[in-house]
Amino acid sequence: REGDSDERTKSSTLDRRAHQEGPGGRRYVHTGHVHGERPASSTCQLRGKLQVSDRGFITYAPRAQKVKGRLRMIEEILEEYEAELPLTMRQIFYRAVGKYDYEKTEAAYKRLLYIGRKARRGRHIAMDVIRDDGVSHRKPFAFSGITDFRDYLAIVAKEYETDRQIDQDRKLIVLCEAAGMVPQLARVCLPYGVPAQSSGGYDSVTVKYHLAKQIVRQGPTTILHIGVLDPSGEDMFTVIKEDVGTFVEQMGGDCEAIRVAVTREQAIELDLSAAPAKPTDSRSKNFEGLGDDLNGTVQCEAIPPDELARILRNAIELNIDPDIYQQTLEREHAERQHAISIIETANWSE
Repeated sequence: REGDSDERTKSSTLDRRAHQEGPGGRRYVHTGHVHGERPASSTCQLRGKLQVSDRGFITYAPRAQKVKGRLRMIEEILEEYEAELPLTMRQIFYRAVGKYDYEKTEAAYKRLLYIGRKARRGRHIAMDVIRDDGVSHRKPFAFSGITDFRDYLAIVAKEYETDRQIDQDRKLIVLCEAAGMVPQLARVCLPYGVPAQSSGGYDSVTVKYHLAKQIVRQGPTTILHIGVLDPSGEDMFTVIKEDVGTFVEQMGGDCEAIRVAVTREQAIELDLSAAPAKPTDSRSKNFEGLGDDLNGTVQCEAIPPDELARILRNAIELNIDPDIYQQTLEREHAERQHAISIIETANWSE
């Protein structure tokens, strides 16, 4: 069972007043509901006790002051980092620990998860400002007719971008250990034409081989890595640097890897919240720890989102030629105007 008993609420018809508790007007806070929608819940028997499971939207009106305070805390963190949305609940948790002195335990994290789920179902918080999906989508790429196709091409032409790394001596790839943070990092990377992807599955030979093939195809590459400062996180970076690097070298390519975050210097300078390394991790014996704390570890999510964006942006700009980048943008603009002209003057008669 997650959360405090006083956090559980019954679901009936949607009460608009329950949705005014969050700061109205912010784009991450919902007020009211769509006509015809009703919150729902279901019950099930578990170990002789009647359990209530939420279904769809619900009425969530916490009564306990502690719970209300935690909900306000989540809303304030989302407002603070509106430019970096969506956030993961783990990022919200670490910001709560750093700014609000929230308890740093797994139980406290689960309480925050519980409130976050309830608040989203209760429409205190918009669904799309918290990332927890991890779902892959595949669907047919099709059109309803030639007019639909023309309209699609018109949109594509207006959004035309060239490969903004095409003339750079070295290409960049950003790898992040936390998959849920990739959309947030992509907002920093994509304006430079730099791809952002998760580095999960680093024990998979297939994953490392395909990453190496990608690097060989695009030419000399620098990997900018963002990972946890703990024994397994450091090992992951070593594996990427050495194993992927060896694959690349054997296939005739050129690759280097740079640790962008989390570094020990960042952890100390930013006074990031630390936790002891897992005693079950066999790599712990070779881990240097954090300053005086020989066993201290730091998660990626402990870095405030705006600070992480700044760190990544600086790392990208240090590894590209700014003059070449500007020339690429100018060429891209001219090519975009040409593409728009082609679509507008083409004969689309069916």
